Amino acid sequence: MKLAVQQRTAKGKELVKLRKEDILPGIIYAKHMDHPITVQCRRQDFVRTYKEGGKSTVIELKGDGIDHDVLIHDLQINPVTHEVTHVDFIGVKAGEEIHAEVTLILQGKAPVITSTEIRIQQIKDSVEIKAKPKDLPHDIKVDISVMENEDDIIYVKDLIVPKGVTILDDGELAVARVAVAKGGVTDEEEATETEAETNTEATE
Repeated sequence: MKLAVQQRTAKGKELVKLRKEDILPGIIYAKHMDHPITVQCRRQDFVRTYKEGGKSTVIELKGDGIDHDVLIHDLQINPVTHEVTHVDFIGVKAGEEIHAEVTLILQGKAPVITSTEIRIQQIKDSVEIKAKPKDLPHDIKVDISVMENEDDIIYVKDLIVPKGVTILDDGELAVARVAVAKGGVTDEEEATETEAETNTEATE
């Protein structure tokens, strides 16, 4: 995946004008680089790249003398317009393992779902992994077709990942569970209501 960039000289108040021209400022930094490199790119190009690759896909930044493989490390978002206003890239080297956050996606059909009162609740939507850049998955699929009983839970340790990928999160953390509605209220909602009632009684 490639993204065209240019070296950036604008800073401070000059960035306001840059953003009005639909140009996104950013910076590249990495342990193997002598110093960070300030860059800029077309906002719409970045948004398209981010939607396709997320934070766990290596992006090749090219242009204006720049040629670096990177991951998207951090984004600054305008709280009013919800537009990206700045991006931090972290440089990667082909043979070195890196850490990245990868999205978990539920897939399949759970046999336990036999009525509208039963659903699968996703508790954890991402995990941190370690892998070489070439092995980084875009996402990790969670097969819920193994969930046959109401007390079934899928844990991090149950996730199947590609060769070369190591999950760093605690294996005992729950990823998905079965939620059963009782009188239109799920177990989770009932627990929340009970806790709220207990807190209310404690303050009376």
